[in-house]
Amino acid sequence: MAGGTGTRMGAGMPKQFLLLRGAPVLLHTLRRFAEPALAVAEIIVVLPADQLATWQALCAEHWRGYSAPAGGGGPHAAGPR
Repeated sequence: MAGGTGTRMGAGMPKQFLLLRGAPVLLHTLRRFAEPALAVAEIIVVLPADQLATWQALCAEHWRGYSAPAGGGGPHAAGPR
C-alpha cells in the first residue's frame, strides 16, 4: 500500500509521487520488486481513487513496462508486463 500525503513535507502531493532521481519514489520501489531475479509474478498497488489518475500519468511518463490499472471498485492491480 502506497501511503502518505506529503503534508509534513509541504510538497502539495503525496510523497510517493515525488520525483527522486527522475522518477516517482513509489516507482523506484516497484522496479526493485519487478527485477527478474526476484521472480515476482504480480505487484498490487492500492491507492485512493482520487490518486489513480496521477499514478496512471506518472506510469505512462516514467515506466513504459508498467501497466497502470483503469480503475474500478476495490483494490487496483497492476504489475510489470
